[in-house]
Amino acid sequence: MIQIIPIVPIGDISKEGHPFSPKHPEDLFKGNIGKNIKQMVVELMKQSLKESLVDMEIAIERSFEAFRMMDSFFDHVQRQKTQTLLEQKYGPVLSSNFGLAANTLIAFFHRLEEMMSSSELAKNAFDTEQITQALESPVFTKYAQDSEMPYPSELELNSHSAIEGIIRSVLFVCNIASFSTLVFLAAGLVHSKEELSTNQISQMEQLLRDWTLDFLIQVSESLHSELDVRGPLNISIPFHEDDAELAEMGLGDYLERLE
Repeated sequence: MIQIIPIVPIGDISKEGHPFSPKHPEDLFKGNIGKNIKQMVVELMKQSLKESLVDMEIAIERSFEAFRMMDSFFDHVQRQKTQTLLEQKYGPVLSSNFGLAANTLIAFFHRLEEMMSSSELAKNAFDTEQITQALESPVFTKYAQDSEMPYPSELELNSHSAIEGIIRSVLFVCNIASFSTLVFLAAGLVHSKEELSTNQISQMEQLLRDWTLDFLIQVSESLHSELDVRGPLNISIPFHEDDAELAEMGLGDYLERLE
């Protein structure tokens, strides 16, 4: 089980529940969307992660504040019928994949909040120098070279020291941030004035599907936790034959059939 780092490094979220990003959303759509998101996340980590953990109590307090703001954001998504609007604008594939991704993110942060509430995180001492050292690892230099979401459990590292565990933990944090950014980016499409190309729509559909399934597996491997992703958004909009039936199955069967 990896070490839980008490930070939600996805940029700040306003009190109204709207996420901020250090880059304009339209910049992330130029070229390879997955690589753009991951590069932005690594840059954000290098700027903020070390400073965020100097005071553990403040770091934990900010994490819980972010959890509340994310709940507000997803309440807004449901009230504004974002998923329905995505289907009308971009079709049922993107809409359904967004539903599964959003449900996964909601379930994950609720689970993370439970774990942090019941743990002794406030008494832990995070070595910020080790975290800084970890971010200089070639792992993060390579992070944005493709759209894949690397698995912390599959890292091939030369070192077997404590820094190896930190690298795996920071990699998981980067994946959380990348996945969160993708979901926020998809939700923002309903208000975008720019028309996406067929290629851009296809990239978003694939990223929402693939990163969600990768993330679910990583949560199971890294935190030994299974997430219930059947709600609150709809994941049963049929975009392939029989997918409506698949989405109503249990999560384990659903993932097995998708693989």
